[in-house]
Amino acid sequence: MTETIENTKKQKTPDDILASIRQRKMESNIERERYGTPEEQTETITTMLMTELVGRYRRKLQERYDRYDDEYIGNWFGLRQIKADTLDDETRTHKYVFQMDADLCEILNMPKLTAFYVIGINFKMIKLHIPGFNHRVPELDRIRRLLETVIPVFVMKNEE
Repeated sequence: MTETIENTKKQKTPDDILASIRQRKMESNIERERYGTPEEQTETITTMLMTELVGRYRRKLQERYDRYDDEYIGNWFGLRQIKADTLDDETRTHKYVFQMDADLCEILNMPKLTAFYVIGINFKMIKLHIPGFNHRVPELDRIRRLLETVIPVFVMKNEE
């Protein structure tokens, strides 16, 4: 009997449940206004990686190839290209697979040596996908701000 009374006290009323749902919705809206949606944040981060790091990596690789006639695969800008496949010869569509170094993995809050792929058409990078990159919005915002700080360091460290 005592147990039933205690359980009744712990149960929420419909009004309590609705108030809780409204509160969560309001917090979610505030978070969305402050940080944007997860999709927007992820798009911003992958675009930064694609233009600032992958683009520079591919240019440096091409410069080395032009200079030495050798496709030396280096570890630059926190990346190492581990594979390149031609998806369509006619449209010059390629898939490049990169492995991130430990520092970049830590910044992105990913396991060490995580790999991602980039699709390029005519050597212009158009899509970057990191499997398992699904963080909450505040974490994505933290990653974006950290990348804004760290990318110039990667660039200075790796450009000759």
